[in-house]
Amino acid sequence: MFRFSWKFSKYAGIIACVGAGFFSLAAQDGGVGSDAHRLKTGTFIYRTMSGGKEEGQSRIAIQTNAEGNFAFSANITGAFDQSWESVATAQFRPVSANLSFGGKEGRKQSFDLKYSDGHVTGFAAARRTSPARAIDDAVPVNVVDQRIDWAAVIASDLEAGNDFRFEVYDPWTRISKAVAHVGPVERVQVPAGTFAAYRVAYRIEKSTGAETYQVLASEEVPRVMVREDFPDGAIAELVQIEP
Repeated sequence: MFRFSWKFSKYAGIIACVGAGFFSLAAQDGGVGSDAHRLKTGTFIYRTMSGGKEEGQSRIAIQTNAEGNFAFSANITGAFDQSWESVATAQFRPVSANLSFGGKEGRKQSFDLKYSDGHVTGFAAARRTSPARAIDDAVPVNVVDQRIDWAAVIASDLEAGNDFRFEVYDPWTRISKAVAHVGPVERVQVPAGTFAAYRVAYRIEKSTGAETYQVLASEEVPRVMVREDFPDGAIAELVQIEP
């Protein structure tokens, strides 16, 4: 759910349940066919498990702002120290995004993006020591900022057996196509409790290779992200929900 920050490694395999007969998320107005109003707002605490050990925690906030857009933000501590923010409309049309990575000398901003009318501008630096480069890319108006592709997925009209597709943007890999498959509702136990949740597998075809994620979204609306399984085997589990 935490996008570039959580892409620890390339995924060597492909989940078989992601089918070829998918349909488009694009709605008639050009926006993504997801509705952020389906998401529970508030602050959500997750723990990241890797190799059976807790490697850090994440504090994810979802709020509406004065313009009526949705502001998603993350503060991540531990092995994957970083913070990011992504603002989008209720239909997930991106407005802005930024990311900072942590290190011994503190966090350093890695990119800052502004989206407008099928275009994205700003700057990005691939590593803490790399010089920043200017970003000036054309993007589809219905592209999803990759920080919040997980949110667009769980805010979809989920129904077991459905497939869908969408596109994401990241300043390093540019535009990538994604396909998703909605599995049946199952019972999922995490530190925050037991939830009835849809398991959604989605594969992002990036220029650096395919990455496949599984997200478990609460059946109950407004939805919460209960758990996410990452390509390298790490797992983020919901620990606590704050209002």
